[in-house]
Amino acid sequence: MNRDAVCNVLVIDDDVGMQANLCDILELDGYHVERAATLREALDRVNWSDVSIIVLARNFSGEPLDALVCRAREHAPDATVILTGSSDLNEPLAAFGQGAPARPANVLDPAKLRATVARVAKLNEAGAKAAQRERLAAIGHQMTVLAHESRNALQLTRNGLSLLSQMSQDRPEVLDVIARIQKAQGALQHLLNEVQGYAAPVSVLREVTDLRLIWRRAWESLAAERLGRVARLREETRGVDLFCAVDPFRLEQVFRNLLENALAACPDPVQIEVLCSEAELPDISAVCVAVRDNGPGIDPKQKQRVFDPFYTTRSNGTGLGLAISKRIVQAHGGEIVVGGGGRPGAEFVILLPRAASARPTPRPPEVPLLPSEEQWHEGLEGWRREVVASA
Repeated sequence: MNRDAVCNVLVIDDDVGMQANLCDILELDGYHVERAATLREALDRVNWSDVSIIVLARNFSGEPLDALVCRAREHAPDATVILTGSSDLNEPLAAFGQGAPARPANVLDPAKLRATVARVAKLNEAGAKAAQRERLAAIGHQMTVLAHESRNALQLTRNGLSLLSQMSQDRPEVLDVIARIQKAQGALQHLLNEVQGYAAPVSVLREVTDLRLIWRRAWESLAAERLGRVARLREETRGVDLFCAVDPFRLEQVFRNLLENALAACPDPVQIEVLCSEAELPDISAVCVAVRDNGPGIDPKQKQRVFDPFYTTRSNGTGLGLAISKRIVQAHGGEIVVGGGGRPGAEFVILLPRAASARPTPRPPEVPLLPSEEQWHEGLEGWRREVVASA
């Protein structure tokens, strides 16, 4: 099972000892486990929309099994139900025959439970990937065509506006309208560049580089954004060797995005810190670079979605910057996560392997690196609002 996509399991068992054992077993295998002694307790405390597997005690002392299964189906229609402690499958089969969400499983011991949950999780994950692949392949193709054709149309309108501007030098009111249209064009061009950058495969051309030079170049490239503001970048390298085999151009994109987000989120005076330390990735030494600011920070809900494509809290943001940054860092064999906790402001932590050959670039995932269908529509609607506002 892909551990990046945590499987949420709900265990309902009125035997406290058995419930604790089941939860311990599943948590050791990396699943996120919710527990309840009764269905009513589960309804009161569990977010059913996140539940993908329900482990239900067959010898439950409460309501009949068929009623439990049907009520579970009402709240989690896509979840798979696994029955424990049963040697007779006639009643479970009857319950599932009435429209229960998935197959019954006769699980009598921990080994069988682990194997059954792992098998169901793998099947659920494969099914979700297949369905997502079919939807997003079509959407991705259409977005590529849309971006290409939109560029052609933008170039034609840009040429036309330039000509119109030359013909209207004595009409200030017309020039003002032209300027607003050109500003909207610039916003749309930026959005198309972001989409193209996200959809394109990430390739890295590595060279041994001092990471300080990269984030300093990113900071200097934001001189226009810092103009008229009080903003300071502080470095604390702590004697760490910052020479790594990286793609300077790609990594500058990452630092620029983090620094630009910090400038947008923080009121003056802006205080941004870059803190470095030694770190470890599996089988290789690494460098940890944390970028912190003194802004409002990231709440738990935002933390869950911050790397999702098209998710943004900025009025003029595309929601692709952090999604692209994550792909770039992963292409280097590294990791980027939200840090912080216990201090003001936002923090992003980047782990980069020191050597290119010691840790190969991960293979592309089975599912195309495209956002969900809902995220595509959300992003398109956001673009429409931004272009209208710019005009």
